[in-house]
Amino acid sequence: MLFSPTQTISEILKIYPGAESVMTGHGLHCTSCHGAELENLRDGAKSHGLTDQNVNQIISEINQKYQKYEENIKQYGISITPDAMAEITDILKEEENPDQYLEIGVFKDDFEEDNYSLDFTTEKTPDCDEIKIGSLKILIPAKQKKQLTSLELDFSTGEYSEGFKITRPT
Repeated sequence: MLFSPTQTISEILKIYPGAESVMTGHGLHCTSCHGAELENLRDGAKSHGLTDQNVNQIISEINQKYQKYEENIKQYGISITPDAMAEITDILKEEENPDQYLEIGVFKDDFEEDNYSLDFTTEKTPDCDEIKIGSLKILIPAKQKKQLTSLELDFSTGEYSEGFKITRPT
């Protein structure tokens, strides 16, 4: 699937939530406002002072990121963006223990919504499946594999927040 500037912002984000970091990285912060439901990406970007060249760059980056996401899902079942991989690598270097596993889990909050957990551990538990992406060893609880399939782990730095973000496209 390739995205186009004629799709609404919310349509793009519903299909691929990872597009949000590309949009906000270009100064398009209206990803959750009511206009995102009505405006296509081109019109939304232009209303924020972006040019056709900016819009084409945004679409190109979203399409590249989505294609990489699809490749990773086919190969590993999950996807970790380069920004997330770089941050994880930095954390492991600071810990001075590059042999740790990254354990990804899911749990229900008080409203029965899925929430995700990330933790570093030195021990592989028998009830976890191991996935290796590059030099990173990831543990997924076997009972939660279905809930964690197709997730994307990203790391973003923004004007108002910084941190890991896990999304699952619909």
